[in-house]
Amino acid sequence: MLIDTISEAFSGDKELFNGLWIYGSDYSFEKHPVLRLDLSNIANDTPDILKEGLTTTCWT
Repeated sequence: MLIDTISEAFSGDKELFNGLWIYGSDYSFEKHPVLRLDLSNIANDTPDILKEGLTTTCWT
């Protein structure tokens, strides 16, 4: 939920925060690119397996 909240703030969705402190703050809600990386399907039993999973899964 924290990552989703930060993503919405960086995406410039000010109205979503209506009624919250940040809505009235000096935060500009300028749009920024948001990258989401899901590493949950990468095997990580050992450091070597994790390294192999990162090199073959994420970049192919």
